[in-house]
Amino acid sequence: MHKTISVLRRKAIKGLKIITKTSSENIKRKTIVNKILRRVYLEELEGILNSHRNVKGVIIYAPTVDWNIPLFQRPQHLASQLAKQGYLYFFCTPNSQYDKVHGFKQIENRCYITNQFDLLADKIDNFIIDCYSTTSNLDILSLDKLKLKLGKIKILYQYVDKIDESIHHSIDIAHKRHIYMIENADIFVVTSQKLFDEVASLRKENLYYVPNGVDYQHFKISKNIKQMPSDINHIVEKDKPIIGYYGALASWIDYDLLHYIAEHRPDIELVLIGVDYDGSMKKLERKVNISFLGRKHYTILPRYAVWFDVAIIPFMEGEIAKSTSPIKLFEYFALGKPVIVTKDMVECKKYKPVLVAKDKKNFLRLIDKALSLKDDKSYLILLDKIAKENTWEVRAKEIDSFVQRKYRI
Repeated sequence: MHKTISVLRRKAIKGLKIITKTSSENIKRKTIVNKILRRVYLEELEGILNSHRNVKGVIIYAPTVDWNIPLFQRPQHLASQLAKQGYLYFFCTPNSQYDKVHGFKQIENRCYITNQFDLLADKIDNFIIDCYSTTSNLDILSLDKLKLKLGKIKILYQYVDKIDESIHHSIDIAHKRHIYMIENADIFVVTSQKLFDEVASLRKENLYYVPNGVDYQHFKISKNIKQMPSDINHIVEKDKPIIGYYGALASWIDYDLLHYIAEHRPDIELVLIGVDYDGSMKKLERKVNISFLGRKHYTILPRYAVWFDVAIIPFMEGEIAKSTSPIKLFEYFALGKPVIVTKDMVECKKYKPVLVAKDKKNFLRLIDKALSLKDDKSYLILLDKIAKENTWEVRAKEIDSFVQRKYRI
């Protein structure tokens, strides 16, 4: 049966791709092909549901980002871990750039990538929709329709970033949807204490603080010269301390601080890994001891970061820094790297090993302190302990407990 479905799907998709004209005949053909595909996808879905009858519940991730984006983030990690907690999880992809999924693709037990959000919403009567504050493909009208569906559809809303124009492209739409979620979400999750306090003034029930986490095993690696990427090899060979950052390079990064560090500490190498999120990289003045290595896929990212001597999170002062739960913090801990952050990184300041810079000059002094700690056994044990206490598995168990408590699934 699975082989037959696969063959039909390939033929139907191929037939759909060759229809390029807008003649009435081709429009009819396209309609026929779409009907065939829907029937094929429905049979796939029924097969999946029949294979997973004894699950805690069904969770559907509203289309936001592709599964195969270079840097795995909260949605992918929690999808995987909630599936391991016993849920049937459908990660709906917008197929925007990295995914080319037609129908359903199994990632692991109980976890599937699919481009069939509408089919899922239409054919499954009782599910939890996992919607993020960064979700842009689900409007208020669609959410209302889902909520009215037999009263069985529940909304899990994850407020992961401050609603800010530097993060959201359509700030008015994002803000309206956020207000809707404050009033209507069944379970409201926030990733930082700052966001929690903001929402707590507007709603009290089913509001939970669940910060980001770490895939501990992925980042708990040792230096291995044979696995050293070639584009960091020449930096390591300089035999100078490497101060590193990876993540989005955006308007909230303190580029002036990076310049200051590079200029006043010619004895160190400053390594930046990531993507120019909003074009702000033009602010980064190129210096001989600043290396920008570009975007690196999540699968190989630890092979770069393991060569850092000190890891940094250099956010600008302001609301974004105060509201952010940086995923990289616990990843740095798992890697065993001393961490220096700027003063408004409130979420990071909760952890004793983190060094908090009050200003630029203090940041320079803390580099030396961090370098003195990089081989300190008691310090490294503490980093490892905190990393193990803040895994994605721990986070998924927390969310599972909230869901079980509310729905008695």
